[in-house]
Amino acid sequence: MSFHLAPILVRLVLLACAVLPPLSAEDIAGVPVTVLSRNVVATPRGTVTYLRIRPPTLPARPAPPPPAPELQAALERAETKHFAVLAVTAKVYTRADGTAALTELTWRDQTRTYRAWSGADFRLLRQLNYIKTAAHRFQWFPFVDAVALAGLAPDKQPAALALFPSITETSDNTPPDYFLEGSAEDAEAAEPALAALDWLHAYYHVRRAELAADLHRLEAEAADQARRQTEEAAKPRHEKVYFWKIQ
Repeated sequence: MSFHLAPILVRLVLLACAVLPPLSAEDIAGVPVTVLSRNVVATPRGTVTYLRIRPPTLPARPAPPPPAPELQAALERAETKHFAVLAVTAKVYTRADGTAALTELTWRDQTRTYRAWSGADFRLLRQLNYIKTAAHRFQWFPFVDAVALAGLAPDKQPAALALFPSITETSDNTPPDYFLEGSAEDAEAAEPALAALDWLHAYYHVRRAELAADLHRLEAEAADQARRQTEEAAKPRHEKVYFWKIQ
């Protein structure tokens, strides 16, 4: 008995080629790619499709245009100033109606820790990015927290509270005050940061209504984003993961 395997093997190879999926074309953010294989994996929330692709060819990035003359001049002026990061912890003490009574500010440099008390509601200043003074350019990096006075025992409430009227009762024509705890030596060492606080309080005085509107808008946007994220989390998710062999 003899077997003729060659024709059978040929037919099997042809059959396998017939059922293999052909190469397909897709694009990733506008970059065309060729998909060599795909594997779909079920997850509790949907599916993840792993696609092996040929190494993509990324388009050349165009050279950035030169800055406008006025922007170049502003950059040159900024380079003449000292750059620093001003990271401040701002604890806003609030009254029963949610309005701010005062703000406790703390920050530190290489050798000292500083504390100041302010009549400004620093919740309104957290969306700023940079502060420019005569000699410095600060990146403003606040950590803002609100503490309800009603939740504090009388002996835990800040003594500086008696020095400040309610911010909502302060006339718009009166800039908010602040003072630094410590000695004259501390005040001299903190001079760059105090110049930034001077700028912040002046800005707060001029833009208080605008800052309050911005904060209200940001809080509404954050609430809307949280709602949309909750809705999206409940929907099935079908994700794609592209990978390729590094040459």
